Amino acid sequence: MTVAAAGTTVFSLGGFDLDFAMHDTDQPKVKAISNLSYTALSLPQIKALVGGMGAEILPTDFGMKVTIDDLPLSAILANWAKALPQTAMGSESAVMGTGMVALGAALQAIQQVAVKMAITDGTLKAPGLTGNFNAELNNDVKSPMGFTGTANVMLSDLAPLIAKGQQYADEPTTAEIVGMLQMMRALSDHGTDAAGKSVERFKITMDPRGNTLVNGKSLTPPGAPPEAPSSGGSGTGSGSGTGQ
Repeated sequence: MTVAAAGTTVFSLGGFDLDFAMHDTDQPKVKAISNLSYTALSLPQIKALVGGMGAEILPTDFGMKVTIDDLPLSAILANWAKALPQTAMGSESAVMGTGMVALGAALQAIQQVAVKMAITDGTLKAPGLTGNFNAELNNDVKSPMGFTGTANVMLSDLAPLIAKGQQYADEPTTAEIVGMLQMMRALSDHGTDAAGKSVERFKITMDPRGNTLVNGKSLTPPGAPPEAPSSGGSGTGSGSGTGQ
């Protein structure tokens, strides 16, 4: 599959797959399953957009499965029936506005019940690294983020990728990308995979208070210590003689 504009290729894919299914649709709550994957992504202008280092981390192959349990479909449909206005499909702004209303109405219904989302079979492959991931998330209206959960990510070739930054040292985007990769490696749990290859593991936790932890380390910098109380001596009237 190739997408072009004015005779120039914007991007091409070797393959693309997206499917979606719902089970128990005759019940108030349903189970939704979706698979997304693509292979051999090619963007001819990618280096001009994000530099050589950016091209090293852009996944050319990607895949994941998303499963949502106890999705309150009947409540979502009821909210849509109440909230959605009549929309003329020829009006782009009206359609976009209706989409936002629909999203808000769906989220309002979801927040009223316990909904669990699982991401499994996550894989990615980029020129400079490979990885896999999975996650489990639960909606939580009391959490500042609106959800809690954990994600597990494993990346390989991170150290060699950082070393590649020297090849692109003269490009303006390189320093920022290398700095991000170095921070990731500092937070990672170094180890080896089943084949003995060096890998970096990340367990990302979103807790009920809105904190994000990576392998138990907070991403939020510690707050500045409170200022010490003034020792006084501002001199507001001690010995204010009139000098007669």
